[in-house]
Amino acid sequence: MNKLVVIGEGVLGAEVAATACGMGLDVTLAGLGHAVMADQLGGSVGTTLTSLHARHGVRLRLGVAAEALAGDDGRVTGVRLASGESLPADAVMVATGSRPATGRLDGSGLAIGDGVECDSRCRAAPDVYAVGDMASWHHEGLGRRLRLENRTNAVEQAQIVAANILGEDRPYVPIPYFWTDQYDVKIQAHGFLTPKLR
Repeated sequence: MNKLVVIGEGVLGAEVAATACGMGLDVTLAGLGHAVMADQLGGSVGTTLTSLHARHGVRLRLGVAAEALAGDDGRVTGVRLASGESLPADAVMVATGSRPATGRLDGSGLAIGDGVECDSRCRAAPDVYAVGDMASWHHEGLGRRLRLENRTNAVEQAQIVAANILGEDRPYVPIPYFWTDQYDVKIQAHGFLTPKLR
């Protein structure tokens, strides 16, 4: 394998593209956004990251949807973009976000929205708690419901749930945070961008 197409210009897609490029693979990064990680970090930082990837040799196809995979004898051979361009590929990695898999909870009586809806203690019902990507909880500090998709959140949320199961009464009020390493750049983000900064 030497040609990798990554679909999705967010945190995971950008990190995989950088890592694969560092391993000597021929990498193309495609996505709907017009700059790498602009949804997470805004246009200015996104433009800087787009230039960083380009300088390292990643081919960028941004602002265009991936329409279909091409294949031969059960193996992927490329990606067709909405622009009509075909990107040759030995492997394709898709990182376009996730939806919580809550179907098995239908009829359980739990409130399901963007995940299992919990109170500020991550409690979905008496003696029922949810953590990780599938948990949507009320953040008392921000005054709104959140669902975060990262390992750090799952670990910290589980610690609060364990304390609450053991009799404490602690709300889960983290400062939303993520980090990523891309080439020789470490990015650490705390909080959320306001719409004005995007």
